[in-house]
Amino acid sequence: MNCGEAGYRHYDPKKAKALLADYGKPVSLEMIHTTTPRGREFGEVLQQLYRKIGVDLKLNPVDQNTLVKRVYGGEYQISGWRIADVPDIGPQLYSLHHSDSSYNLTKHASPELDTLVESMRVEKDAETRNGMLCQIAEEMNTSGHIQYRGGNHYYIFTRPWVKNVDKIFMGAIDLSTATVEK
Repeated sequence: MNCGEAGYRHYDPKKAKALLADYGKPVSLEMIHTTTPRGREFGEVLQQLYRKIGVDLKLNPVDQNTLVKRVYGGEYQISGWRIADVPDIGPQLYSLHHSDSSYNLTKHASPELDTLVESMRVEKDAETRNGMLCQIAEEMNTSGHIQYRGGNHYYIFTRPWVKNVDKIFMGAIDLSTATVEK
């Protein structure tokens, strides 16, 4: 799914500092993240970005099971989460956003978003449905309850004489059709 920017909120330190000044009180937050190198790195990057605008971000590394339990239990302020890279993310977006879904981990409730995810779920026209998926992504980013930049991006680099390499599907490369022409 490629929705372009879809309302993604880019890092804007000037605007953030102005909002914090308007708020008028110090801000301190806690982020839970996994103890994996990727989880630690994500937390440290966010911590540095928050520090630059004057927000104290405490990092709380936890194992994967604890992270999942705490997120499902609503015991977090900030956490990273995955939206699986699958050919159809519609079911995940429905579950993450419908007010009545147990997988609505942020507890964000919007009658308009409920209507949109319900309509997307039954839309038969692929182009219309993809447009709806992008509307959902834009609503996520605009409301700020989840920041979403689209699925994982995979790339294949080959030498000029390697031909007929299929597209990547869910992170896997099917080389059964590839040929070498030297």
